[in-house]
Amino acid sequence: MPDAAPILQATITCPVCGTARTETMPTDACRFFYDCTGCGALLRPKPGDCCVFCSYGDVPCPPVQAARRAAAPAPGRPAAGEGITADAGDPPSAAPEGRCGPRAPGSGRRPD
Repeated sequence: MPDAAPILQATITCPVCGTARTETMPTDACRFFYDCTGCGALLRPKPGDCCVFCSYGDVPCPPVQAARRAAAPAPGRPAAGEGITADAGDPPSAAPEGRCGPRAPGSGRRPD
């Protein structure tokens, strides 16, 4: 079964002024900063989130969407942790959710 295409449009809502704007998400990197078009606030990801889309968007970023799809159980299979036991010494099988990879070009510094 082919992978579902990720949703590439997300509406970011500013927590300061409530302005909402639909933006296109990058498919291969995180967007760390976002300048609100309403009040000019510089949004950054909340602790534990990889990007502003995961923190303030109505849809998580494409890499997190893909990770969630990959973690979803196949039909007829138990969900993670259901009916499966692991030894205490077993290494974790996947990176924690919310990590989407490299930062988008230019997103690691404050825009001028």
